Amino acid sequence: MGGWALAIDFGTSCTTAAVAADGRIEALAFDGHRRLPSLVYLDDAGGLIAGREAARRAEACPERAERTPKRAFVQKTAVRLGDRGVLTADLVAAVLGEVYTTALRRQGGTAPDRVVLTHPVRWKNARLRLFAAAALRAGLPEPEFVAEPVAAAVHRTGRERIDWGRYVAVYDLGGGTFDTTVLRRTLGGFVPIGRPGGDERLGGEDLDLALLEIVGRRAAEAEPAVWERLVSTGNPARGRLRRDVVGAKHALSERLSTEVRPEGFAAGLRITRAEFERQITPSLRHSVQGLRGTMEAVGLAPADLAALYVTGGSSRVPKIGDLLGRTLDYPPVVQDDSPCVALGALLVARPHARRVPWTVPRTGARR
Repeated sequence: MGGWALAIDFGTSCTTAAVAADGRIEALAFDGHRRLPSLVYLDDAGGLIAGREAARRAEACPERAERTPKRAFVQKTAVRLGDRGVLTADLVAAVLGEVYTTALRRQGGTAPDRVVLTHPVRWKNARLRLFAAAALRAGLPEPEFVAEPVAAAVHRTGRERIDWGRYVAVYDLGGGTFDTTVLRRTLGGFVPIGRPGGDERLGGEDLDLALLEIVGRRAAEAEPAVWERLVSTGNPARGRLRRDVVGAKHALSERLSTEVRPEGFAAGLRITRAEFERQITPSLRHSVQGLRGTMEAVGLAPADLAALYVTGGSSRVPKIGDLLGRTLDYPPVVQDDSPCVALGALLVARPHARRVPWTVPRTGARR
């Protein structure tokens, strides 16, 4: 087997990866899923596990899990899982190590000759050094870095032409962070211009909590005693409810209403897209204005853009495209459901490789 390369897009809620080998680039599958949950769980022996097994165990013991290790890595040096303190860099290492182990199995145990990690464009050198140290701790070779919006833009140019000198804007709403960037197409690729914008306190987790608040109000009205028992500290049903709420959020991206049935309730609770959108519109409007501000800071109007790319696991909420189109008067909003950042990172590292369409059944959680 010849040399190969691995790219990892470490996300707040879910992580994706891509492999370049034999002149082809394709997404890495995790037990048939394109996305690996980034959740990290502390087991009874003091070990950290990441991915679907971690998510399964966290339903019973949510206090031993960190749902958003990327956000924790930015905001803290350590978190408390159960009765133990855990360095957030070790949480990152657990996720990267799970991806690396999966990739190694696929490649017959041969180490890659290149590893590329994507990162928020606002991360400075000090944060990147900590990120690299976590990768080394997980057993990965010394990594290269590609900014997430650059990787997303490169992936899209495999499908559409962007002339040199033109500008694209990237709206990236991930699980735990929101970023806006303006890029300029150059002979060497895409280069960020101006100061990137965004909000490290806004992400898909906040949309989940907004929907959970709606469910909580409806549940407390319907069966207050049952709801009080369900949300009590230590009740494992809380973790299952959180999973169901996330599923309901995804369902509302496809249909106008859905149902959540908390454990112990005699009937399901009907939730509509309209009420969910009313709850989240102030935050989303703030994010769209943030993108406008990033563009205006470099003297650009929407008409100056060659493209507007919408990415991030939480960007598939329909209200986002609606607000972007109406606020910026820029209808061609591109929402990409593929692991575009990981795939684009490998196109940066290996520009002549051919991208292979995703073929594994899409049965994974859409976060």
